[in-house]
Amino acid sequence: MKITAKELKEMGLIERIIPEDVPVSEDTFEEVASYIDNCMQGFIEEYKEKTVEDIVQGRYDRFRRI
Repeated sequence: MKITAKELKEMGLIERIIPEDVPVSEDTFEEVASYIDNCMQGFIEEYKEKTVEDIVQGRYDRFRRI
């Protein structure tokens, strides 16, 4: 069974992998949170013009490929 993040990305099941160059800790939390925030903002920008139906259909099509 393919379960690594890299394999899930290659299969098209996930859109992005959050890198962990260093383990998340109190010292690195702000950096990781900032990265996630930037990714979420990019996602919102990419999808804000799409209809709910288009988003749902795209996700349905993506999971049907498996």
